[in-house]
Amino acid sequence: IGLYFAVISGLLAGILVGIVTEYYTSDSYSPTKKLAGNSETGAATMIIGGLSLGMLSTVLPVLIIGTYDENGTPNAMNAAWGGVYDTNQVMVCLSHDHKTTENIKKTGAFTVSFATAETVAPCDYVGIVSANDEPDKFAKAGFHATKSEFVNAPIIDELPMTLECKLVRFNEDGICIGDIVNVSADESVLDEKGKVDAKKLDPIIYDGVTHAYWGFGEKVGQAFSDGKKIK
Repeated sequence: IGLYFAVISGLLAGILVGIVTEYYTSDSYSPTKKLAGNSETGAATMIIGGLSLGMLSTVLPVLIIGTYDENGTPNAMNAAWGGVYDTNQVMVCLSHDHKTTENIKKTGAFTVSFATAETVAPCDYVGIVSANDEPDKFAKAGFHATKSEFVNAPIIDELPMTLECKLVRFNEDGICIGDIVNVSADESVLDEKGKVDAKKLDPIIYDGVTHAYWGFGEKVGQAFSDGKKIK
């Protein structure tokens, strides 16, 4: 399961890299045109502009981290900075003052779900409201929890794919690393072979430039297959 998730994540990331690279490097779009304009005022402004553009050109998956507090109250947090750490491990960057961070350290477990186009509003809500200020934000978002059979953390019923994780450690820089103990997926996002269909899952990404959420769009090809058509 861990290897399959890593492969799927890599394929999705590859599609995104192509789209984003085209937008930020082609002279047909505004980022490159604006950077060219910076060169008119000297090398310094062009270098600074290029560096800032590079940092803005990163698109990120929208991950929803599920945890329980010491009383068994579920919590959810929107975390854009995260991804695959190793074959069967995930990483999420978490600030020390998040309620989610506190919960993970106490329970030693968490879940990672993928925000979808259908759940944009509640997924965004749990990113702008803290459980330190609104303890009942999970319910206010309209989420419902089913306790994982493998770890002490909630599976969010409204999000169709979830990684159930056991805490490995927190690094000094706040990176939370967890072992993927189990992957659960609703039948509605599976293909005829029982594998997760990215189109049915319909996950979203976060664009740091426009602060927009975007979908993946249409499938354009099949990896390790389409190239074989060339003789």
